[in-house]
Amino acid sequence: MKLEDWVSIASLGLSIMFVLLIISAYTFLINLEKGLVPDRLVDINGILIQFISIAGAPGIILAGVVYALSKTSGAKLPGYFLLAAGVSLIIGLGISLNIMNSSSLISQYPMLYLVPMIFIIAGIGICIISILLLRKFNRIRYSGMLK
Repeated sequence: MKLEDWVSIASLGLSIMFVLLIISAYTFLINLEKGLVPDRLVDINGILIQFISIAGAPGIILAGVVYALSKTSGAKLPGYFLLAAGVSLIIGLGISLNIMNSSSLISQYPMLYLVPMIFIIAGIGICIISILLLRKFNRIRYSGMLK
Protein backbone atom coordinates (compact mmCIF):
# COMPACT_ATOMS: atom_id res chain seq x y z
CA MET A 1 0.00 0.00 0.00
CA LYS A 2 1.16 3.49 -0.81
CA LEU A 3 1.50 6.42 1.57
CA GLU A 4 -1.73 8.06 0.44
CA ASP A 5 -3.62 4.84 1.24
CA TRP A 6 -2.44 4.94 4.85
CA VAL A 7 -3.05 8.67 5.21
CA SER A 8 -6.59 8.24 3.87
CA ILE A 9 -7.21 5.47 6.42
CA ALA A 10 -5.98 7.82 9.14
CA SER A 11 -8.31 10.56 7.86
CA LEU A 12 -11.25 8.15 7.97
CA GLY A 13 -10.36 7.05 11.49
CA LEU A 14 -10.04 10.62 12.75
CA SER A 15 -13.33 11.59 11.12
CA ILE A 16 -15.14 8.70 12.78
CA MET A 17 -13.47 9.49 16.10
CA PHE A 18 -14.57 13.14 15.83
CA VAL A 19 -18.16 12.16 15.09
CA LEU A 20 -18.26 9.78 18.04
CA LEU A 21 -16.72 12.36 20.38
CA ILE A 22 -19.25 15.02 19.36
CA ILE A 23 -22.23 12.66 19.66
CA SER A 24 -21.10 11.45 23.10
CA ALA A 25 -20.52 15.03 24.28
CA TYR A 26 -23.93 16.15 23.06
CA THR A 27 -25.60 13.17 24.69
CA PHE A 28 -23.79 13.98 27.94
CA LEU A 29 -24.91 17.61 27.75
CA ILE A 30 -28.54 16.62 27.15
CA ASN A 31 -28.41 14.25 30.13
CA LEU A 32 -26.72 16.95 32.22
CA GLU A 33 -29.50 19.37 31.33
CA LYS A 34 -32.14 16.81 32.34
CA GLY A 35 -30.36 16.14 35.64
CA LEU A 36 -29.57 12.50 34.86
CA VAL A 37 -25.86 12.77 35.69
CA PRO A 38 -24.12 14.31 38.69
CA ASP A 39 -23.71 18.07 38.58
CA ARG A 40 -20.41 18.95 36.98
CA LEU A 41 -18.85 22.19 35.91
CA VAL A 42 -18.48 21.77 32.17
CA ASP A 43 -16.77 24.25 29.86
CA ILE A 44 -18.70 23.47 26.68
CA ASN A 45 -16.66 25.70 24.39
CA GLY A 46 -13.43 24.23 25.76
CA ILE A 47 -14.64 20.69 25.13
CA LEU A 48 -15.61 21.50 21.55
CA ILE A 49 -12.26 23.18 20.85
CA GLN A 50 -10.48 20.18 22.34
CA PHE A 51 -12.41 17.74 20.15
CA ILE A 52 -11.77 19.86 17.06
CA SER A 53 -8.03 20.00 17.75
CA ILE A 54 -7.76 16.29 18.60
CA ALA A 55 -9.72 14.77 15.73
CA GLY A 56 -11.72 17.19 13.59
CA ALA A 57 -9.07 19.46 12.11
CA PRO A 58 -6.41 16.73 11.69
CA GLY A 59 -8.89 14.56 9.80
CA ILE A 60 -9.66 17.37 7.35
CA ILE A 61 -5.98 18.28 6.99
CA LEU A 62 -5.10 14.67 6.23
CA ALA A 63 -7.80 14.58 3.55
CA GLY A 64 -6.10 17.54 1.92
CA VAL A 65 -2.73 15.80 2.19
CA VAL A 66 -4.16 12.72 0.46
CA TYR A 67 -5.47 14.89 -2.34
CA ALA A 68 -2.09 16.60 -2.71
CA LEU A 69 -0.25 13.26 -2.74
CA SER A 70 -2.45 11.61 -5.33
CA LYS A 71 -3.78 14.47 -7.47
CA THR A 72 -1.42 13.74 -10.36
CA SER A 73 -1.95 9.99 -10.49
CA GLY A 74 -5.47 9.65 -9.15
CA ALA A 75 -6.10 6.95 -6.60
CA LYS A 76 -8.94 4.52 -6.21
CA LEU A 77 -8.54 3.23 -2.64
CA PRO A 78 -7.83 6.64 -1.03
CA GLY A 79 -10.78 8.04 -2.96
CA TYR A 80 -13.09 5.49 -1.41
CA PHE A 81 -11.68 6.04 2.08
CA LEU A 82 -12.09 9.81 1.74
CA LEU A 83 -15.64 9.33 0.47
CA ALA A 84 -16.39 7.25 3.58
CA ALA A 85 -14.81 9.94 5.78
CA GLY A 86 -16.92 12.68 4.20
CA VAL A 87 -20.12 10.68 4.43
CA SER A 88 -19.43 9.79 8.07
CA LEU A 89 -18.91 13.47 8.89
CA ILE A 90 -22.13 14.48 7.15
CA ILE A 91 -24.29 11.75 8.68
CA GLY A 92 -22.74 11.78 12.15
CA LEU A 93 -22.86 15.52 12.61
CA GLY A 94 -26.38 15.58 11.21
CA ILE A 95 -27.28 13.17 14.00
CA SER A 96 -25.59 15.43 16.55
CA LEU A 97 -27.62 18.40 15.28
CA ASN A 98 -30.74 16.31 15.65
CA ILE A 99 -29.75 15.51 19.24
CA MET A 100 -29.20 19.16 20.12
CA ASN A 101 -32.38 20.51 18.48
CA SER A 102 -34.40 19.46 21.51
CA SER A 103 -32.12 21.34 23.89
CA SER A 104 -32.12 24.89 25.16
CA LEU A 105 -28.32 24.86 25.30
CA ILE A 106 -28.02 25.96 21.66
CA SER A 107 -29.38 29.39 22.53
CA GLN A 108 -26.81 29.72 25.33
CA TYR A 109 -23.85 28.26 23.41
CA PRO A 110 -23.94 28.97 19.66
CA MET A 111 -20.81 26.84 19.11
CA LEU A 112 -22.97 23.77 19.70
CA TYR A 113 -24.70 24.61 16.44
CA LEU A 114 -21.79 26.12 14.51
CA VAL A 115 -19.31 23.25 14.95
CA PRO A 116 -21.50 20.58 13.32
CA MET A 117 -22.51 22.96 10.53
CA ILE A 118 -18.88 23.82 9.72
CA PHE A 119 -17.84 20.18 9.70
CA ILE A 120 -20.84 19.13 7.60
CA ILE A 121 -19.64 21.64 5.01
CA ALA A 122 -16.13 20.19 5.38
CA GLY A 123 -17.57 16.69 4.88
CA ILE A 124 -19.17 17.84 1.64
CA GLY A 125 -15.78 19.21 0.58
CA ILE A 126 -14.09 15.90 1.39
CA CYS A 127 -16.71 14.07 -0.69
CA ILE A 128 -15.99 16.40 -3.61
CA ILE A 129 -12.24 15.78 -3.25
CA SER A 130 -12.81 12.02 -3.23
CA ILE A 131 -14.98 12.18 -6.33
CA LEU A 132 -12.27 14.20 -8.08
CA LEU A 133 -9.71 11.53 -7.17
CA LEU A 134 -11.92 8.72 -8.40
CA ARG A 135 -12.70 10.51 -11.68
CA LYS A 136 -9.02 11.23 -12.27
CA PHE A 137 -8.20 7.57 -11.59
CA ASN A 138 -10.72 6.45 -14.22
CA ARG A 139 -9.41 8.96 -16.80
CA ILE A 140 -5.80 7.87 -16.24
CA ARG A 141 -6.73 4.19 -16.39
CA TYR A 142 -8.74 4.52 -19.60
CA SER A 143 -6.25 6.78 -21.34
CA GLY A 144 -3.49 4.29 -20.54
CA MET A 145 -5.50 1.48 -22.16
CA LEU A 146 -5.90 3.40 -25.42
CA LYS A 147 -2.15 3.77 -26.03
